[in-house]
Amino acid sequence: MSAGNDSGQEKTHDATPKRLEDARREGQVLQSRELTSFLVMTLPSTALLVFGPYLVAGLGRCMEAGLRVSPAIIHGDQSLGQHLYTVLSPLAGLLIVMLLGVVGGIASSCLLSGMLFNPSLAGFRFNRLDPIAGLGRMFGPTALMELVKSFIKAVWLLAVLGTVLWWDFAGILAISHLDRPAALAQTALLVAYGLLIMSLATALIALIDVPWQIWDHGKKLRMSLQEVRDEMKETDGRPEVKARLRQIAQELSRRRMMEDVKTADVVVTNPTHYSVAIRYSPERAGAPLVVAKGRDEVALRIREVAAEARVPLLEQPPLARALYFHTAIGEEIPAALYGAVAQVLAFIFRLRARGSSAAVGSALATIAVPEGMDRREEVQ
Repeated sequence: MSAGNDSGQEKTHDATPKRLEDARREGQVLQSRELTSFLVMTLPSTALLVFGPYLVAGLGRCMEAGLRVSPAIIHGDQSLGQHLYTVLSPLAGLLIVMLLGVVGGIASSCLLSGMLFNPSLAGFRFNRLDPIAGLGRMFGPTALMELVKSFIKAVWLLAVLGTVLWWDFAGILAISHLDRPAALAQTALLVAYGLLIMSLATALIALIDVPWQIWDHGKKLRMSLQEVRDEMKETDGRPEVKARLRQIAQELSRRRMMEDVKTADVVVTNPTHYSVAIRYSPERAGAPLVVAKGRDEVALRIREVAAEARVPLLEQPPLARALYFHTAIGEEIPAALYGAVAQVLAFIFRLRARGSSAAVGSALATIAVPEGMDRREEVQ
């Protein structure tokens, strides 16, 4: 890795999820004007192609009714509300066509970036008044690229439109020989076909622009190595965050351990300072497992949970200390303690067969453990 990368100056790392979310909140989302143009043109032009003749005929009736004074209104035979409904109802179709354009614009944003509504972005920003920054936006590389794209787009669309007009030039001239309703209907179809063909031409531009916008958006949000490190420090790297996560993890682990106490066969106690819960499954090959252990307050809680679940509590101080110091939760007991634990389990199973109470206390004589095992350091 180069020195520039090590110093965190070169932005060579992809944006982290937090960086993407922060950029989204600030309004820096993926957009494609060409995709928006395509959808804004395609939906209304398709509607005009299907309903154009009916829409034009309705607008003709609307204009005729609006410009002509009906005698029925003057003499009171027809209400003004009915007349306004007759005049304005055909405009609903035109309104629907316009709304389809709005739907296309919204759909283009949702397809690339999802729905985003942030009222704070609508506020006035004084930094936009900076003339130096404004000149940078007007004459920068991005502005130059947009200018080149706009020029190519204009040339392409004019070429497509010219081809369409040349192809159907005879049909366009024939419109002048039709009566007024037929001419209006044919004009509507011609406009609809022209818009649809131009929207399809825009689709080709959108197919090129969308991948470019995805790449450019990712490039703008790239992060340097130092920025990634700083973000990690701000989140997981904070000491208070680490301490809180550690506390949560310990609490969850303790809860799971207390649930496992209920499944134990016996809890060996000190009886006050240490508690170790053991479970043995004859169908599973291997030695008995330590399902929970603890000292002081945790040991007390283990005994309380065991008593509630009617798990036998057996006072064996040397064995309890040896198990606590030389075992880990979820692991088998060491071979040196097989004999001692076997005596405990045999005693508990005999009591269980007779239906004795779970609180057996010190009913069993003290079991010897290998010398020194009850005084060594705790296994982590």
